[in-house]
Amino acid sequence: MAVMAPLTRVTPGSENHKLQNIVVHSLCLTAVTLVVMMRLYTRIRITRATMGLDDYCCLCSYCLTIAYSAMVIKSFTMGMGSHMWDVPSGSFPVALMYIDIASYIYIVLTGSIKLTFLLFYRRIFAQQGMARLLIDLGIGFVSCLSTVLFLVNLFSCTPIQRTWDASTPGHCLNRVPIAYVSAASSAVTDFYVLLLPLPLIWRLNLHLARKLRAMAVFGLGLLACIASLIRLALTGLLQDDVVDATWIMSKFIVWATVEVYVGIICACLMLLPAFISHVVPQAANKAVSHLWARVLGCLSRQAPDANKYPTINLQP
Repeated sequence: MAVMAPLTRVTPGSENHKLQNIVVHSLCLTAVTLVVMMRLYTRIRITRATMGLDDYCCLCSYCLTIAYSAMVIKSFTMGMGSHMWDVPSGSFPVALMYIDIASYIYIVLTGSIKLTFLLFYRRIFAQQGMARLLIDLGIGFVSCLSTVLFLVNLFSCTPIQRTWDASTPGHCLNRVPIAYVSAASSAVTDFYVLLLPLPLIWRLNLHLARKLRAMAVFGLGLLACIASLIRLALTGLLQDDVVDATWIMSKFIVWATVEVYVGIICACLMLLPAFISHVVPQAANKAVSHLWARVLGCLSRQAPDANKYPTINLQP
């Protein structure tokens, strides 16, 4: 969006979204760290399978998630999420700079998450010709779309610094249509990636319960699709002449963040059944062993000590 000068402060102590967003990002990043560790542990130690392109893509997505959250949190510490009149004039361009960097990372990140799903499908459904074709088409489309959107957003202002600093000489494209195209294409590809494997899973020779568990993971992924649709609906708020830019943009950022975190969590939860089937029996065995040891310990403490009683010599 075009840069505008911050407004004069008119309402002291206005409500802001700063703390809430920082807390949400911190909690979500913790959750993502746990599920990514679970995925890598399952792949390396439990299934003992070779790390595939989907695993490396997931690891790349995790690193991008850290970078994305770092930029968003930094932008909120500089005033994003507050009303414009509560943001110091010197902080406003800096907040916009961090949020623009986050937007560039976001485009690559969402593409990487979708490629994680598609590459995983490619591993599972490699022997099915039509499925392989649809998956490869998805990989090609997502890769090209992410590249184009990244370059268009990066060079929408000349020079790039004008994106967040209106005092820099140059010119900018109208970024609202670009935001609409980005949000709409993201929603379409979200639905494509999540709905593509459902008929394929249903045709697999698996027990019904296992099929339903697999589909439940993709059902959770629909939250990412819903977040993408909400982000599309909010795109109209990002007008060039918006009065309260820092406040309005924070709402847009929330749903973009939900889409990212739900996506990477679902990508990792696809390996959750193998993790649970390995960990739960071990945990149950440890619990039973611990309980049995405590029972034996209690019995041994309650047993009479022969040394406490005098011995009786029955010999004449």
